[in-house]
Amino acid sequence: MPPVDPKCKILTLRLSVTEYQALKALHHAHGARNVSEFARSAIQRVISGNPGDSVHAQLMDLYTRIALLESRVDVLTHGLQAPAECATPLL
Repeated sequence: MPPVDPKCKILTLRLSVTEYQALKALHHAHGARNVSEFARSAIQRVISGNPGDSVHAQLMDLYTRIALLESRVDVLTHGLQAPAECATPLL
C-alpha cells in the first residue's frame, strides 16, 4: 500500500457565482466527485508541470468559457422573467 499523504492544509479562495457555477458544471465531466476534488486535481497538474497538451488545454478552456456563458445566460434569463402578477397586459 502506498504511503498516505494526509491533507492537512486548507486553501480558501473567493469565486464569483458564475465561476463557481462553471466549476460545478465541469467537475463531473473531468471525473471528479466534487468541486474540491476537481480544483485539487487542477492544482496538482500545474504543480507537476503537466497541464496537458495544448489542444486538450484549449478544448478545456473553450468548454469552461461555454459553461460560463451558459451560466450567465441563465442569470440573465431569470433576471428578465417578471412574476405574472407584475406583468401589465398589452393593449
